[in-house]
Amino acid sequence: MEHDGYEGDQHHKHLRNQPMLERSLAEDPSRVFSWCHLASVREALGDPEGAEQAWGEAMRLVRGKVTRQPEDALPFLHQIERGLAGGGDVADLLDEARGMFGSNLQFAWLRGRALMAGGYPRPSLCRFATSASVREPAALAAGPDYRAVHVLRLYLAPFAEPYLASRAPGRPACHLDLDDHEVTTRRRIAGLLLQNGEESAARVQEWEAGRYEAMSAALLPRFDRAYLTAPADRDLVAAEYPGVEVRVLANVIRPPGPLAPPPDGVGEPFSFLFVGNFDYYPNSDAARYFCAQVLPLLRASAPGPFRVLFVGASPPAAVCALAGEPEVTVTGPVADVTPWYECLSG
Repeated sequence: MEHDGYEGDQHHKHLRNQPMLERSLAEDPSRVFSWCHLASVREALGDPEGAEQAWGEAMRLVRGKVTRQPEDALPFLHQIERGLAGGGDVADLLDEARGMFGSNLQFAWLRGRALMAGGYPRPSLCRFATSASVREPAALAAGPDYRAVHVLRLYLAPFAEPYLASRAPGRPACHLDLDDHEVTTRRRIAGLLLQNGEESAARVQEWEAGRYEAMSAALLPRFDRAYLTAPADRDLVAAEYPGVEVRVLANVIRPPGPLAPPPDGVGEPFSFLFVGNFDYYPNSDAARYFCAQVLPLLRASAPGPFRVLFVGASPPAAVCALAGEPEVTVTGPVADVTPWYECLSG
């Protein structure tokens, strides 16, 4: 939805709003939201000192309140966001804001961003690989002699540390199933996010790529074998780590039993089936792209009726909204995908 009042050049509105806000605050200077509005207007009009004075006044008022409203978080959110963007230290301001607005999840998100900017050395999915959690599976698995320890995905590699560090004779071979070249994948996702105008999320993916790169350099050479699903990714890893045996292990599944014959399709619409986890950004982006770019072409040229099925867990709101199209079904999580494959007529 586009709103002419909030899109495009707002300079004329800022010039109109500034004197009105200043008069209103002269009459009642206790209005936090108006101070925030005035600060934003002054920033847009090239008055950083005036904007800073208004943000400061808004925070001063909030600090003096006994009972605070949700909108009282606005000046703190702005100043913390600005500090992070400029590479500043926002730890004290974050602690103060979280003390006042403990239930506001935006401050939890900002704290995570501050920790990342401060140099957390591993990808975010490694946050579960604490020293205690790494020791626990090793203790549970102690006793039997294993020929190999197989780790699924790079972010779980720290869990193999007890075996990688062992110098005992007969140590099990350590295999790492990378699935794909994580650094390349993260940077491609960052490019896709930038293309879609999601700059903040793109920066997070670039950060993740750098951490995966450092983690690969530290851990991958210690494994005896690595697996990737694509020959191109295999070649990348083999060139980067010549001392590691690298193999291709394709993503395939064994059918649970004989496949039922497809329905005859008489009177049924042709089906396009997309199965995937939709909290993976390329999957949700593909669903949105299909409906925006391909669906109109199918409507114009398909020889008969058809339907589009998006089957899988965690569809974001933008994917759920696609079900508003008459041909589209978005299922969300399903216990078994087999019936969805069996119902295909083509």
